[in-house]
Amino acid sequence: MGEVAFDSFWTFWSGARPRLEAAMQGVDAAIFEEVSRAVARIHEKLEWEIGPGVRSSKLAFCLSAAGHWERRVLTERWLRSAPGDDTTWEFHAARPPKLPLQIEIGGHLVDPNSTVVAYRVDVSRERIDVRIHHPTFTHMDAKTRDSVAFILLDGMLGEDGVERWIGGVDVEAASPVPSTTATELKETARSLAENATGERFAVLEGRGSDGMPVLVLVNRALKRIDHVLKDVHLLVEVPIAGPNARGFPGAEENRALDAIEDEIVSLLRGRAAYCGRLTHAGRREFHFFATDDVRPDVDAWIARAGRTVRARYAPDPLWEAQRVLGGR
Repeated sequence: MGEVAFDSFWTFWSGARPRLEAAMQGVDAAIFEEVSRAVARIHEKLEWEIGPGVRSSKLAFCLSAAGHWERRVLTERWLRSAPGDDTTWEFHAARPPKLPLQIEIGGHLVDPNSTVVAYRVDVSRERIDVRIHHPTFTHMDAKTRDSVAFILLDGMLGEDGVERWIGGVDVEAASPVPSTTATELKETARSLAENATGERFAVLEGRGSDGMPVLVLVNRALKRIDHVLKDVHLLVEVPIAGPNARGFPGAEENRALDAIEDEIVSLLRGRAAYCGRLTHAGRREFHFFATDDVRPDVDAWIARAGRTVRARYAPDPLWEAQRVLGGR
């Protein structure tokens, strides 16, 4: 999907916005079908909605990827091509926090104010593990409960807020004990946002399939939502000079590898997120999630590095490499 689709949407928008404003007053409702077609030209499975502004505008126009990362990249690119906010319209690449007055699903009516939660803050990941219950869950099948639970969480924190701050989610038919309210969960997420660093490195040890030890340093607080357009996994591999019997570097070589790490992190600052490093069987790997334009600079840096260094690039929109490293 190229930039042409975004240009086409905003050309459509410039003529459609007065009709949309009229439609919000009950006039010219046919414009909604036209909006759906314009959005479908970006991607047929994107969702859209209009609601009250949450910053300073009267109205908000929102695209939603509904939890699909490949489409979330599209909505981010769409947002970055958008005109600036004005007094009437603001734009969002994901649903902002907004609890509905009532949810109707599968014949069930759900009052969001009756939501009950229990939670635990995992400081090592800067996330909140949640147990969520609503009295209507006892009458729902598991799939419907899950859908309602995430509608409620999205309403409390917004789609991006859930992605950023919520870790594990247990949907429970019975009320957890002890429990608290959605309001306290929102306050905890706000406090976490104020104090989060985005850097919580952990050391993990194990053995590879060859029986040799593996040592991983991984940033467990690195979040995909904070780096939406960084969808290329970049692996920089450096052979270890004079590895010991365990395949690890000596003290002097370790300092040299640290200097290489500092150089590549500095080179990629702003264009790549550093996930961590892996040491195994005479090699050290540095793992990044990057934008697609880093390759020329990385390759030029390798050419002048003064030792053997290899770089590998692979599309990784779901950040599977982070899971493999143990970062989530």
